Amino acid sequence: MPIHQNKDEVNRADKHIAELKQQHPNVTHINVDLTETYESIKKELCKTQSEENLYLALVNTRSRLRMTTLYAMSAVYKALVIGTGNKVEDYGI
Repeated sequence: MPIHQNKDEVNRADKHIAELKQQHPNVTHINVDLTETYESIKKELCKTQSEENLYLALVNTRSRLRMTTLYAMSAVYKALVIGTGNKVEDYGI
């Protein structure tokens, strides 16, 4: 679920997904790019505050968008979300 991801991060994720698919036949991959959604929220928030003042809120918004998307997808596929943590984002907050 990229949001302005660096190409190296996307490549690393793709490699990891390929390895998981090779090891586990039930693994599938769906790419949901949330960049446009994030930018829309950021644009609306920046009408009330500067981007600098919203920095921490915007960092947190990225992980929350991903979490919301995971729960929406789990409802569609009748599945359970077992973890939403992203260590790279956790270090940024």
